[in-house]
Amino acid sequence: MASWDKMSDEELAILPVIVYGQYLGTSLVKTGKDSAQINLGVIKVLKALKGRNDDGIYFIKAYSPNTPISSDMLFFKAGQIGIWFLQPVIHSEGLFQITHPNQFLRISENSAEFEHWKTLLK
Repeated sequence: MASWDKMSDEELAILPVIVYGQYLGTSLVKTGKDSAQINLGVIKVLKALKGRNDDGIYFIKAYSPNTPISSDMLFFKAGQIGIWFLQPVIHSEGLFQITHPNQFLRISENSAEFEHWKTLLK
């Protein structure tokens, strides 16, 4: 069973990509004729706080709907908006992951917590 100790603001702030964005959903993708399908989550950037400074999208590693569920898996729903703290997947250019529940904060752009993060990341 997974144990989720709270991540500190300092631990979150050192992650290389931090965006305020919306989770658009997941899609099964096959990268080549003989490759296995992978499930990718898509985050639409509404405001970049750290990392690439554009209004693009980020792909995150998601779980296949056919994978047995374990206690360390994180799932997101289309439409969720907040701050996403993304870390790159090793040996996978352009693919990111969320490995802890604190790496997504469901907050409003006009909240005090959002202002806190903008100030902290300057």
